[in-house]
Amino acid sequence: MINSTMQAGLNGMQAAYQGMANSANDIARLNVRTNDAGADINAAVTGFAQPLVELRMNQTLFDASANVVGTSDAMVGSLLDVTV
Repeated sequence: MINSTMQAGLNGMQAAYQGMANSANDIARLNVRTNDAGADINAAVTGFAQPLVELRMNQTLFDASANVVGTSDAMVGSLLDVTV
């Protein structure tokens, strides 16, 4: 059970990291030229708001998942103290 808790936390951290990378990529791609017809991607149309909200949401998910990993680690330490 403790291993599954630790794994869930690590999976959450990995998913959050990937989400942050995707959001950062979306932000970086604003106001750049596309290859199709050279049209500008207008930041006013696509907006910074959605990728910034997703970036912050994934940061919070990462922090929460890191807390799960930390708590799981503490539980393992407590379990070892009790059984030894």
